[in-house]
Amino acid sequence: MLVRDRMSRKVLTVAPRDTLEHAHDLMHEHGVRHLPIVRGARLAGVLSDRDLRKDHASTTCVQDVMTLNPASISPDASVDEAAVIMEKHKFSALPVVEKARVVGILTTTDVLRAFVALSGAAEPTTRIIVSSKAGRGIERQIRRVVHASHGELKWIHRQGQELHLRLKARHVDEIVTALEAAGFNVSAVVSSPAGGAATERGTHSGKRVLE
Repeated sequence: MLVRDRMSRKVLTVAPRDTLEHAHDLMHEHGVRHLPIVRGARLAGVLSDRDLRKDHASTTCVQDVMTLNPASISPDASVDEAAVIMEKHKFSALPVVEKARVVGILTTTDVLRAFVALSGAAEPTTRIIVSSKAGRGIERQIRRVVHASHGELKWIHRQGQELHLRLKARHVDEIVTALEAAGFNVSAVVSSPAGGAATERGTHSGKRVLE
């Protein structure tokens, strides 16, 4: 998933010579915590609500308190690349710059929503827990089985000898049968509604089945 798919395109900006009062009013009115500072359309700095909370008795001008040479990211970068930058530097927003022009802004909320969408947690999905001996190509084999059974695999996570799969499929039983035929031991099937919690409902072929 690319930054351009998740960034906010309607970006509030201020100029370096604008007043701190004007910047504060913009943030308060629109409920934002960061403002790119631009000269024309080019990024000159970033102003945060934290900057505004400092003592500025000696100045009333944005350019005197803004962060110069701020980090930015391309709209064609991946969201996970942006997340690495934001986590490493403790940023809660990144200006998005294309051909030296500010075209958007990406916040931690945007990144979180992107990861929720990628994980499938926001839509009805099924989690299947399988066990298998460690070996090369196990995850590739699982992907082939799920794909052949017309399922959409969201992610695979290994915990010891267990593999937790989250997938979207109309006929989960067919995927369970195909995994067992491929030599995997399916120990649990957990169906989750969009945004909901799994609850136990019974068993399926000796397995724990939750929904």
